[in-house]
Amino acid sequence: MRVENKTPKVVLDTGVLLSALLFPGSNSDQIFQKIRRGELSLMTSSFILQELKKFIKQKLKFKNETIDEIIKNISRTGKVVEPHHRVKIFTEKKETHRILECAVEGKANFLITMDSKQLQPLKKHEGVWILSPAVFLRTKIYTFS
Repeated sequence: MRVENKTPKVVLDTGVLLSALLFPGSNSDQIFQKIRRGELSLMTSSFILQELKKFIKQKLKFKNETIDEIIKNISRTGKVVEPHHRVKIFTEKKETHRILECAVEGKANFLITMDSKQLQPLKKHEGVWILSPAVFLRTKIYTFS
């Protein structure tokens, strides 16, 4: 599959966003830099942003102002969608459904995730390719504008 003549839309799960934030030069960061350059379009949701905010606050102990700035920057970098379509595939980790719902609602081409147990094994869901950051960067299934 190739996505041509348009900027590919991607959803980054919380793990990928955290990795981009914490590890400059990582695969996740490389993807986020492509988003910043306009080579990819980021789709996100209030659920993903709230989950990221919660994790940063609880685990990384950043100051509220810093967290708010990070969330604001991600919101401005991408498009925030509010899913109306509900997905029910997994019996555990219902949060995983919210990530898929964002990808479907945002008509994303790719969902880039660190979740190798539930999401990556799906490979594709409702037209959305599900890949790890490393696989996404290695695979030339998209073209940049």
